Formats: sequence, C-alpha cells, structure tokens
Amino acid sequence: KIELIGYFVSKDNQVIFYTSGGRRMGSTDLPLKVLVEHFSPNLVRCSKNSVINQKYISGLYDTPWHGLLLKMDGGSDIPVGPTYREAIEEMINRIEMGSHLKYSILGSQKKIIYEECDGCR
Repeated sequence: KIELIGYFVSKDNQVIFYTSGGRRMGSTDLPLKVLVEHFSPNLVRCSKNSVINQKYISGLYDTPWHGLLLKMDGGSDIPVGPTYREAIEEMINRIEMGSHLKYSILGSQKKIIYEECDGCR
C-alpha cells in the first residue's frame, strides 16, 4: 500500500520508495509527478527528485549546512529543495500542531523548528 511508504526518491529513471526509517521497499518506473497527482493526497514534493508522505513527518529543521530538512518519524532526514521551501513551510503551518508537534524559534538566528513533543514519544 502506498500509505505505508515514507518517501520516494527519483534516480536514474527509477523511483525508489522507502519506509520513513530509510529501508528500501521497492521501485517503479512511474514518474514522481504521476505518484503525487494520482495516488495518496498525503504525498508532497519536497525537491526535484523527492516526494514525502506528510503523515510520517516528525520535524522540520533549518540547518546552516544542509538548509531545510524534513525529519521522518522513522529517523530519516529528507532535504527540501530551495524551490519547494516556501510550500513545505506552508504545509507544516497547516498541520495541526496540537499535542503532536511543537513550534519554537531559536535565538537570534530565527530558525524555525518543528519537532515532536517530549510527551508524544
């Protein structure tokens, strides 16, 4: 089932799909665009060659060395391409923060971070 897939990465005309923890589950010849448009509404493009299943996001980190990273609940870090940064930040803002995610701004660098609450683990 596509709902069990954490993220997809396009490489060498193949799309490889992984669990949210980074374990390879398989591959397909379907383009990423087709996956996003015709399958789960939870699939969101986060770079030119990657798509994530938003239900497995546990954090969003702005790092000085890798830029924006999506943290998957299985431990994988997925880079967000510069073209997709604003859309990903808007998507995160639409996710209900409630008891699952918390928001904080760190110091003078104003880095936006979303992470799992301590009580959610």
